[in-house]
Amino acid sequence: MKISRIATAAVGALAIVAVISGGAHAATSKCSSGKIKSSGKKAQAKLGCLSKALGKGLTSVDSTCLAKADVKFSSAFAKAELKGRIA
Repeated sequence: MKISRIATAAVGALAIVAVISGGAHAATSKCSSGKIKSSGKKAQAKLGCLSKALGKGLTSVDSTCLAKADVKFSSAFAKAELKGRIA
């Protein structure tokens, strides 16, 4: 995957965080908080993959590293949604 795509994805994730945080209500604060936190961690992980690639002088990012970030995000996001339903 090209490095510019990763940077674009990271910016997109941060935009999602901004949208999600805009309408948080008290009943869904745990849910929203978890979603924002997991989105931030996903962006951090993907930027870490990008940093490793740049540090090694590569022109593409390791797809395994990116997939690992996506899997962790999906799991954390699902857990956050469950917290919102219980509250």
